[in-house]
Amino acid sequence: DLLLMNANLEYEVFDTSIKSIQDLGIVNHFGLSCPKDLETLKKNIEYLEAIGCKIECVLLEINPENFQKEIIDYCSETNLSIFSTNSFGGWLDSARMISTYTAPYLLNFAALYSDVVILSSRDYFTATIYNAEYLTNLVDKAVENEDIYNLRPYKGDLHIHSFESDGFESPELVAAN
Repeated sequence: DLLLMNANLEYEVFDTSIKSIQDLGIVNHFGLSCPKDLETLKKNIEYLEAIGCKIECVLLEINPENFQKEIIDYCSETNLSIFSTNSFGGWLDSARMISTYTAPYLLNFAALYSDVVILSSRDYFTATIYNAEYLTNLVDKAVENEDIYNLRPYKGDLHIHSFESDGFESPELVAAN
């Protein structure tokens, strides 16, 4: 029951859809994903909260090569949970990132700055296509920071697209399913 919305869109366009989702009670928690900068994030949080849509979390790409410290600090100051994505650098860069930094380092880096770390299976699949060393590099690697095991896991489908982006269903139907 979490809906992550693109943080870079103008939400005036989605007023009706957001209000319908809220009225139906099919989503109880709202977040914004991948804001391009702090100003955009603040503007959309202000707008959405003005129409009764309380933002509770922000999804950020967190890795050593894509790190938005200003947004992370803002989320910490305002008690917004941070969900980390693309810890391995995304589906095109994951093999190079893991070869450069190691998987344990990248996971610990993301865990240090976020409340939840989300891994995409597409990272693993694509990495094996583009870099045969990828799986070999993961063998016998251990997470050195025990705290990563104490993170509370979240089970659910955290990546869904409606026809408002590149999906095929309405936001209401996507949220209902």
